[in-house]
Amino acid sequence: MRIRKKNLITFFISMAFVSSAFSQSLSNIKIKTSYYTSNHNTSLYCDATLQVSQICNKHTNCQVQANNNLCGDPEFGYTKTLITTYSCGSNGYVNKTQEGEVATLSCS
Repeated sequence: MRIRKKNLITFFISMAFVSSAFSQSLSNIKIKTSYYTSNHNTSLYCDATLQVSQICNKHTNCQVQANNNLCGDPEFGYTKTLITTYSCGSNGYVNKTQEGEVATLSCS
């Protein structure tokens, strides 16, 4: 049986596309940064990257409670926001979650 070169190239291109789409859908979360910042004065924040990374990295989905237990209270008496940047494969995302709420990060 002879396989035509054009058909073989088309086959490999199709397989590469399917493989890429499949691996993208199975990507894991990779936390880039996570800051718990005051809504009153955004220069007051604490770095929650390590804590959020420990919860979320290498998972396709995760949930993180946005509260002072993450890394402290950057400004007592004011509401805060957890701002997390993360990637799923080559796609980047930003999640903003208000204090007391649950941040849901997902690659699926």
